[in-house]
Amino acid sequence: MKRMYLINSVWTWIITGICGLILFVALKDHFDFMAGAPVGYSKESAIEQTIELFRDLEIDADTMGIVPFILQRVGLFSSVRDSLKDEIPSIEELNRNNFFLHGWDIIAARSIGINESFNLTASSIYDTNGFIRVRWDNQGNTRLLEIQPDRGVPPFMLGENSLSFASDMVTDVFGYDLTDYEIADDDFIDDRPGFLSEEQRRELIDSEEDEHTRIYRWEKPGNEYKDVIELELQTAVREEGTELDRTVLHGVAVNRFEAYNEAEKIPLADSNQDYTIFFLITIVLIMLFVFIEGFGQLFKGKVDWNRILLIALIISLFVYGWRFIYLLNFTDLLPGQVNIVLHFNMILYGLVMGIFAGIAYLGWEAYARGQKRFQIELIDAFWRGKFFVNESGKAIIKGFSLGGLMLGITALFLTFSGLILYQFDSQFG
Repeated sequence: MKRMYLINSVWTWIITGICGLILFVALKDHFDFMAGAPVGYSKESAIEQTIELFRDLEIDADTMGIVPFILQRVGLFSSVRDSLKDEIPSIEELNRNNFFLHGWDIIAARSIGINESFNLTASSIYDTNGFIRVRWDNQGNTRLLEIQPDRGVPPFMLGENSLSFASDMVTDVFGYDLTDYEIADDDFIDDRPGFLSEEQRRELIDSEEDEHTRIYRWEKPGNEYKDVIELELQTAVREEGTELDRTVLHGVAVNRFEAYNEAEKIPLADSNQDYTIFFLITIVLIMLFVFIEGFGQLFKGKVDWNRILLIALIISLFVYGWRFIYLLNFTDLLPGQVNIVLHFNMILYGLVMGIFAGIAYLGWEAYARGQKRFQIELIDAFWRGKFFVNESGKAIIKGFSLGGLMLGITALFLTFSGLILYQFDSQFG
């Protein structure tokens, strides 16, 4: 009879866990920021495509490092949701309609210093040491190209600063079909001619200020918001050869390119800090409880140092390993001295997290023994390597089942609270 009850109990846990997993999968599209989005466009593909774009624009970035950042435009989605209220499509519908919520932010920059290394974000690197910034959506389309010409050799292409040349560039270089687009009939296009007289060309060479900059704008009509393509070209002159045999080349430089939907220009809403404050308060309370309970047991001498040290070592290695893997993206930008400082910082951070984990385990184990909980016998069995006993097997099954149940509860909470789940790429994990 007792054996039958145990079997029924295990099956109850299994069924409960499976139901939780099914609930999570069923509700996933309501809160998953990647719902309906293409996932085949990898970091490697984005970097390779960026280098190819540099070649097409004749940009010399060989002396610079290229750094990829995952792009999750959560703030944009929140702003669009606040603006359209009940009319906004779901995340899945926006992703299926290729609304730009996901992609890669690629920065070409020079080596960074120690001060900049503690804030490894796309914007901070581009603002301080960046030369070129390219944004790709998850389908491999160029969405933004920005250049800071004072930090490198500006891109120069033979051609004229005219509408036909700009159209060909949008089609051939950036890969957009302008068939369904209309050129904007407004002040975005400068009416000055693309060709200059010989005297004007000589003035352009000698002048530091180039006034012959033109912004071309194409629009594609939509239901409420238009798709827009903007290309800024600057008339440029380059001299090649020696003083005795000098050749003057006339062409254009690309200052900026952007393809966007007008909905993307909705001002970003102020983020709600209530959840962040609640989260931080919860973390602080947990840390206080862990330290008070853990150090209390430490002073009482109820310590198994082998277990604590092993847990601290494993957590330290995992934390350091994760940050090390993330930091591999910045190898080209980090000089030797900066690398040493960052690795020391990562080792220290990993040790702190490992010590905290060891103290947390110490507090939990001492508390469980004090309460004479039966789970402590299972933990002792695990530490002794007794994995293939009846009680351990049931404990593992219940653990995974509890995980499935918690996923189901999390899915319900996220769905009804309106929160979203997205990836976060950072050195802090």
